[in-house]
Amino acid sequence: MAASLPAISSFSVPGEGVDNTTRIGFAGTAFVTSNNTPASFAVNNYAYLSDPVPLDATSGSSWAINGIDPTSSLASRAVTFSSLTITGFTPTSGPVGTLVTITGTGFDHPITGGYGRSKESSGLAVFFNGVAATFTVVSDSQIDATVPPGATTGRITVERDGDVATSATDFVVILPPVISSFTPPSGPVGTVVTIFGSNFVGVIDVRFNGVAASFTVVSPTQITATVPVGATTGPISVTTTAGAATATPNFIVIASPPVISSFTPPSGPVGTVVTIFGSNFVGVIDVRFNGVAASFTVVSPTQITATVPVGATTGPITVTTAGGTATGTPNFIVIPPPVISSFTPLSGLVGTVVTIVGANFVDVANVRFNGVAASFTVVSPTQITATVPVGATTGPISVTTLAGTAAGSTPFVVLQPPSILSFSPNSGTVGTSVTIIGMNFEEAVTVTFGDLLASFSIVSPTQITATVPVGATTGPISVTTPAGTATSSASFTVIPRVPPQTIGVFRPNSTFLLRQSNTPGPPDIAVPLGEPGDRPVVGDWDGDGKSTVALFRNGQFLIRNANAVAAPVITVPFGQTGDAPLAGDWTGKGFDSIGVFRRGLFLLRNANTAGSPDIIVNYGLPTDLPIVGDWDGDGRTTVGVYRASAGLVFLRNENISGDADISFFYGIATDFPVAGDWDGDGVTTLGVFRSGVFFFRNTNTTGFADFVVSFGQAGDIPLAGRWRDAPLIPPGDFGTGNSTVVWRNQTTGQSAIWVMDGTSFVRSEFLPFAEDCWVIGGTADFTGDGNTDLLWRNQTITGFDALWAFAGVIPTASLPITPEQTDLNWTLSGTGDFNLDGRPDIIRRNTVTNAVELWLMNRVTRAQVVPLSIPGLLPTETIVGSGEVGNVEIPPGGSGQVESSQTPELFLYDRATGAARVVTVIEDTAVDSRPLPSPGPAWQLAALGDYNQDGSTDLVWRNLTTGQNVIWLLRDLALVQSVALPTVPDPRWQIVGPR
Repeated sequence: MAASLPAISSFSVPGEGVDNTTRIGFAGTAFVTSNNTPASFAVNNYAYLSDPVPLDATSGSSWAINGIDPTSSLASRAVTFSSLTITGFTPTSGPVGTLVTITGTGFDHPITGGYGRSKESSGLAVFFNGVAATFTVVSDSQIDATVPPGATTGRITVERDGDVATSATDFVVILPPVISSFTPPSGPVGTVVTIFGSNFVGVIDVRFNGVAASFTVVSPTQITATVPVGATTGPISVTTTAGAATATPNFIVIASPPVISSFTPPSGPVGTVVTIFGSNFVGVIDVRFNGVAASFTVVSPTQITATVPVGATTGPITVTTAGGTATGTPNFIVIPPPVISSFTPLSGLVGTVVTIVGANFVDVANVRFNGVAASFTVVSPTQITATVPVGATTGPISVTTLAGTAAGSTPFVVLQPPSILSFSPNSGTVGTSVTIIGMNFEEAVTVTFGDLLASFSIVSPTQITATVPVGATTGPISVTTPAGTATSSASFTVIPRVPPQTIGVFRPNSTFLLRQSNTPGPPDIAVPLGEPGDRPVVGDWDGDGKSTVALFRNGQFLIRNANAVAAPVITVPFGQTGDAPLAGDWTGKGFDSIGVFRRGLFLLRNANTAGSPDIIVNYGLPTDLPIVGDWDGDGRTTVGVYRASAGLVFLRNENISGDADISFFYGIATDFPVAGDWDGDGVTTLGVFRSGVFFFRNTNTTGFADFVVSFGQAGDIPLAGRWRDAPLIPPGDFGTGNSTVVWRNQTTGQSAIWVMDGTSFVRSEFLPFAEDCWVIGGTADFTGDGNTDLLWRNQTITGFDALWAFAGVIPTASLPITPEQTDLNWTLSGTGDFNLDGRPDIIRRNTVTNAVELWLMNRVTRAQVVPLSIPGLLPTETIVGSGEVGNVEIPPGGSGQVESSQTPELFLYDRATGAARVVTVIEDTAVDSRPLPSPGPAWQLAALGDYNQDGSTDLVWRNLTTGQNVIWLLRDLALVQSVALPTVPDPRWQIVGPR
């Protein structure tokens, strides 16, 4: 009889290459196959089949098992296996030793259907973040494992023969606490102590030397705990569920506050070392003298040494520990050092009694004047009187006591009479800065030019800088101090910036009567002119610098360019009968033009021609009297009114309607106003005419007259003008009244001006340093203040142009020329008034294209660029600058007229041949060329000036080989005289102006 088929139950194996000792409870097995492949096996007994699973078995494989007994036949049945997985664990955290239950699959191989086996599983391992753990397999889906020593937070893994199951989340290993430090290191009961460390998680206890304390866990690295009642010095401990930590060193519990029993010495100045006696001087954190912290040393629990600190005053000594603060008695007396708060007088001669005021003048040992001991008397702790000793010099006063020395913050000036040794420059216009060299200038109270006070500053006891005051005339300079007055032996020559305007009157229907100085006397000029109804007006109609007369008759101006009846008359219709005639340089163009005032309305023309008003200004009342002038010195005439009924003056600095820029009281109701530049400072100020007497102010402010002049009679109409011919101002005079020679050392960056007296060298004036990228391009009065300015160009870096404004030979400001240019191919060739507007223009040349252009300037701003044609200009020719050589007749093809000497002419020098020539410029073209005398190719034409002041340009030549320098005086292009100048052998120095 065939045996019955063995029953094969399905069961799980972890997967490929798994447990090779699976046991199946069958006996009489003949063979086992896996997916029809024979598998090795062994029948251990009737109950088990061992080793039936090949090493390449995978989950889901079909197995055939035949059980054979005397009655059996072949039987087979499918068997399935499952993978190793972890589906969860509990608890999720804990310290080392915690029992963790792990759930999942494939932890064992029991046969489904109740055929059990031992819970041991060969090859199975459990790890906590890589650290092997002991464990027990409870079932195929559960393992109980113990957190091993050394385990850290991380994943749990279960492994068997290369198959690995990993938990989805970390198991958190709770580590024992660690204390790294705590603060403060000591304190009494109640002190809040901050404990630092790590693993402060699950804290259950904090103790101070075994005494439990209240605490707060701030973070896993910080705990705050309060020193509990009963605590004594000893360790701090922290206990968590993971263990306990003990801190080192011990926390010191301060049981008692400090006590001060005495100190010595009882008094002393700052810096005294004081010994303090007492008890409980443990953990001292502060020692103070009347609240001021002191440096100290704890010698023992019963002694401290401390130093009286700076700033300490008399008061108690305190010692502070964590246990509290002790205050010593009596007060420690701080002996303060002396203090000098002031003294009087501030200066004096030897023998002067000086009162010194201050504090702490106790036990005074000595009083000194700049180190020289003086006799003294201590009047009180706050006052000393001392006598300036023989040998004393200017310097500080000092007072010395046992507590230290005090010095006054300002020096006591021991007076010596001043003396003036020299001054520089020797001449200049109003506003020139003059350096005075001498001695004993410390207490200078006044500096005068003649009898006029000047503003000044004391640079040192041997130097004063002073500014030439308005109204100054040529005369000596004086310096006054409390010890006396010093007067220079030489006179300072005052060069007028512009000639002052002087007085005149119009006697109705009769005559112009003009004075050439603001002094009483008969008229210097009388011009019989006028008819009934005529109204007078004067102005510089042609820009020659001289004021001439005109009449306004029935809406017409009758203008003369000379103060003579026979002078040609220019008739200009403008205005109407009843208007008040005016004249002024409304736009700063260099000459005066006409205007009228009509019942509160100014109507102004910018040319002396008929036409509509160019400027209309609604200003003043119909009953006001019009006045015009350059109120701010900017070169433009602007409007104003005089309200005689109130003696009020209202002035505008712009020819537009608006509120007054300047207003003040001056004069009385019957006065007639007259405005002029009375002191030559370039600013128009007011005067009034009252019954034949002029009352003048030199500033537009309320006040008494600065000077009074009797001239004319009641009923005359007052006038002001420059009746003389304008003085000739030579090129590059820098306020010296003479052409100078300007030098530049392009290598060192130094520049200098040679001040000249005619053709004679006087002295050198060195200028401030300028970097070698800057070159000098010319000299002219660009700012319109009557002073020569120096034109510069940054030739190698930026291409920017700028100028230095001067007061005499002293630079006062650096101003940009606008617009800025950056083309480095353009160079500066000189300056000149090419459009005859009274303002200097700039000549420029392109070194690449050889093009020449004129920058027509409005002071420091470019107004227009005009290309300039110079026929036959060679690349080797240098444009030295511009000047005047006399009348020039226009060549055929021109207008046939003869140009005046104002026509600008260019001077050219050929560096290849040494030849020189002059060309005349008409508008934008050089119309002729004439040769100039030349000393030969070894000489360079360097500068142009008028050294003999004959109105004709002279030439300055330099020999770069020998260093010789000469001036050639010319007349009608012919050499009149050659004058030698000092030799300058250093070839780095070049003559660069005037040009």
